[in-house]
Amino acid sequence: MRPIIFLTLSMKKFLLSLLLCVTTTYSFSQAIFGFDGGLGKTTSYKSYLTPELQAYVLGRISPHIYAGGAVGFERFSFLYNANVAPVASNFGDIISIRHKSSYFFFYPKLDIGLGYRKYVHINLSVGGGIYMGGSEFTNRYAQIFTTPSAVSFRSDTAGFNTTYNTPTLMLQYGLGVSERLPTEGYWNIIISQNFGYLPKAFDKTESGLKTNYISLSVGIMHNNQRVLVDY
Repeated sequence: MRPIIFLTLSMKKFLLSLLLCVTTTYSFSQAIFGFDGGLGKTTSYKSYLTPELQAYVLGRISPHIYAGGAVGFERFSFLYNANVAPVASNFGDIISIRHKSSYFFFYPKLDIGLGYRKYVHINLSVGGGIYMGGSEFTNRYAQIFTTPSAVSFRSDTAGFNTTYNTPTLMLQYGLGVSERLPTEGYWNIIISQNFGYLPKAFDKTESGLKTNYISLSVGIMHNNQRVLVDY
């Protein structure tokens, strides 16, 4: 009887090992990473289209929620006009400001997928940007000294380079909606519409020079947490 019992235990171990072998599956990191680029503009003043770039890595919290970090490049370009009549202006008043600045942003990001296949995503972010360069010119209403045939004064506008007034750090709160276009693989095409709330002024001495930012971008995203092909 003992040899039969020994053989039976051996068979059980063999069958258990075989079962574990055939039921082994591949596992992937439950992370999302992607890159996108597009165009954006400020929501106030006379705004000009500028480039926007972003890269991100997100880890899975739940089947529909991912959190991680992102880095991005944004450029802001606008012309502010005071629209004040010369008769109502005082010497030193601002007539216009032409502002250009570029920032490199670092921010945590939260992504929420909607629906079973998560074709639509909502993302939230908040972070700071570091000034990378730009320019700013301010026109003021000024009194100009002239000496044609006699000493006299006249009123005119004078331009000043005020690039040094651009803040070094810029805070941004972001809200975006993205549409996922599946491909025959784990890569997806992403179309995103983003809104950035910028509470800080773009000039250190002019607290009212504030504007928000909107953009449209297209990119690619890699996500293992989905079927290989969407039907």
